[in-house]
Amino acid sequence: MSLNGYENYLENQIVTADKGKLILIIYEAAINSIKHAINLIQNPPINFEKTGKNIQKAEDCIFELMCSLNMEAGEISRNLYELYNFMVRNLIKADLNKDVEILKNILLMLISLNEAWEDVILNQKHKENIPMMQAENHISSDIETFSIKI
Repeated sequence: MSLNGYENYLENQIVTADKGKLILIIYEAAINSIKHAINLIQNPPINFEKTGKNIQKAEDCIFELMCSLNMEAGEISRNLYELYNFMVRNLIKADLNKDVEILKNILLMLISLNEAWEDVILNQKHKENIPMMQAENHISSDIETFSIKI
């Protein structure tokens, strides 16, 4: 089966992306899936199959985010793991009950986390342009040890 232009574009984005960009791609996929599920629920008749597939895709994205965590990085990784776990449990509830409010709450959390990751990645790229002596005065640019306020 051949890929259409958009699928080729997505495949290229994933294959050429660095670690930080891959995280953002996963967040964007989860966010878009939840938006689609909300739209499907709010515009009857509800297409249960499509709604379920979109929610499952969001769950899969969150599982990928869970797997990407460096659990040796400390408390932030443990907190993110628990938050992701909370999201997955609530996505299951939202799917069973077609609950838009639960989906909206998870959507807001994902958008917040995505924005925080964008800031981390922007700061990391900025630090890569700082001379080595100045970089030593900044927080580590290792993306796995970042700090997010939740």
